[in-house]
Amino acid sequence: MQKGMKRGVAVLFWAVCLCCYTAHAQIESGTVIVFQLTQHEFVIAADSRAVFSNKPPEDTHCKIAALDRQFVFGVDGAAGYCYTPGSDDVFRPCWNAMEEAKRIAKTYGSGLANGPETTVKAIANRWAVRLQSNWTKLYAAYPDRVITAATKGKGVLTNGFFVFTQNQRIAFTIRSVTFDGHKIRTSTPPLPDCITQPCASGKIDIPMEFIKLTSRRARLEKQRFIVPKSVSFEMAHAIRLVELTIANDKTHEVGGPVDGLELLENGSIRWFRRKDNCPAGETKP
Repeated sequence: MQKGMKRGVAVLFWAVCLCCYTAHAQIESGTVIVFQLTQHEFVIAADSRAVFSNKPPEDTHCKIAALDRQFVFGVDGAAGYCYTPGSDDVFRPCWNAMEEAKRIAKTYGSGLANGPETTVKAIANRWAVRLQSNWTKLYAAYPDRVITAATKGKGVLTNGFFVFTQNQRIAFTIRSVTFDGHKIRTSTPPLPDCITQPCASGKIDIPMEFIKLTSRRARLEKQRFIVPKSVSFEMAHAIRLVELTIANDKTHEVGGPVDGLELLENGSIRWFRRKDNCPAGETKP
């Protein structure tokens, strides 16, 4: 862990390049998420677009949410599946990665006695097992759809990001649900450094261009960037990186309003931007 980082802060994360499309409209995909852990807070921002194969994109989807007390969740990849009325779809149950995380988080209250690291891992593990079950059932009914999703995602179906604060400590972990050609599996991926600079997941090429300043337009953007009052540099930067991705991505796979929030070490949550349909959670611990 980097020097100067507050003692006891746990950082568990993997930034994955995932652009997931499916052969059927019911599986949602398309995301850019940017986030960073500082000495006193965790910040995260995301776009709102879900991409489908046979209908227009929807720009109302929640990729991040404050779900219960000091708990924040983010998702990318194929985030859910739902039966379309009037279709010949025989797989009727609907499921959503965000709703699964919300239900599980509520059972943990203010956290386990062993601290935030134990709590966030327990929530993440239960979520991963639940998503594994959902994907396995879908694979039994429509293997071609799961195979297509996994192929586009380079083996990854869904990523879940989990952040929990307790006792002035922030714990962060990720779980991936993957398909290896034979079976739906869960994994805890390796961890990059999201402390010295932001991390990006989903459509990462443009965020990383502006993070690493690898182009003239990125260097000009740094000179012009102004941080609004009453918000941290890291929060404003994460929001701006998502905006730049939406503005410059030529695939139209990201878009819509940008959501962004800060989770402080004391458990309070401050939204910088939020769509009305996205769970606000409790803003104070």
